[in-house]
Amino acid sequence: LDWFQRYIGVDDRFELDTAMSLKGGALIAVTAKFNGALSVLGEDHKARLLMTTSFDGSASTINQMTMTRVVCNNTLNVALTDKRAAVKTRHSSAFDAAKVGKELAGLAESVQGYTAMAEAMSANHMSQRQVSDLFKQLLAIPFDADKDDISTKKLNVFHALGESYAATVAEGTESGTAWTVINAVTRFVDHDRSTRGGASPVEARFLSAQFGSGAALKAQAHKLLLAA
Repeated sequence: LDWFQRYIGVDDRFELDTAMSLKGGALIAVTAKFNGALSVLGEDHKARLLMTTSFDGSASTINQMTMTRVVCNNTLNVALTDKRAAVKTRHSSAFDAAKVGKELAGLAESVQGYTAMAEAMSANHMSQRQVSDLFKQLLAIPFDADKDDISTKKLNVFHALGESYAATVAEGTESGTAWTVINAVTRFVDHDRSTRGGASPVEARFLSAQFGSGAALKAQAHKLLLAA
């Protein structure tokens, strides 16, 4: 916590927000708010710097920018858009204020990359069939598969993604865009997807959504949408 406070203290645009221990204290996570609320496509977003580190020094300290869409509290790793949004530091590294300043400047600039990504996705219109096909790709369901050939688990997730898409539209997001799809996936991962492990369901969901299979699902959806 002291190291993180020194880190963000180099740039007054960052303000200490929360601190937590996970996995019985094996993982420490701290967040800092960046510049208060931001507007992305007319919607309020909050940008945070999320620092994670292992208590025993077995893993690097990672600082990464994460965006939260305020209307629904969906989160997305900014590094999917801009690689400057994630910085790894060895535990043995000496604190270098000049280097940290450059890292924080890159992290701050990555927020603009996220905004540009959102604008591009909002201009990418998708038909209902294209949205359905993308969800199938995400779940590795063949386009020509019969219902009886798809596992019950995958069918349930497919339908859950459709419900998340409808909820995203109901929140005011324009129907039929790639931006709506990525927000539907983040909604599903952050709020609806079943998770296991962790000291509590809340911890398990956070770990999955930020670092585990849920985060991987968000990244895969982002990759597929960029290729669409």
